[in-house]
Amino acid sequence: MKIDADTLSAELTRELAFSPLEKALPPKLRYRFYKWLKQYSGRGPKVLPAKQVKETVEKAYTHMSAIKELKKNEVLTSIYDNGHIRMDFGGNVDQKVKDAAMKWAKRRGLRATEASIEKSAAGSPTYVVFGNESAQPKGVCTKFVKHSV
Repeated sequence: MKIDADTLSAELTRELAFSPLEKALPPKLRYRFYKWLKQYSGRGPKVLPAKQVKETVEKAYTHMSAIKELKKNEVLTSIYDNGHIRMDFGGNVDQKVKDAAMKWAKRRGLRATEASIEKSAAGSPTYVVFGNESAQPKGVCTKFVKHSV
């Protein structure tokens, strides 16, 4: 069977144009899939200005360095956009302070969604993340405050 170059090119293009998922879909589902894709075709990802990206990176870097430079008698409270609150405790912070933080969060309807493991080494820092749902804090914190105990 002879196939001319144009027919072969058209068949190869048609085969390469569809993903394996689209090839496996029956015609009705393929139609619904394309219809669903058309709904979101005009909504591309938002492109942020370079200045805003630079500010966000600087905020994240400042927050990370504040956590790393946490002293043994300090507590760092970080507040995120989605309502999560992260509390980092230095190694010499009294257990009563940690319990008071848990009670404070409970009174406000928050619960501990993530916590670090207590290490056997004395003076190791710990943290607790409070939130309404079980998702981890996303993005960069909007505000953080250090307290000395």
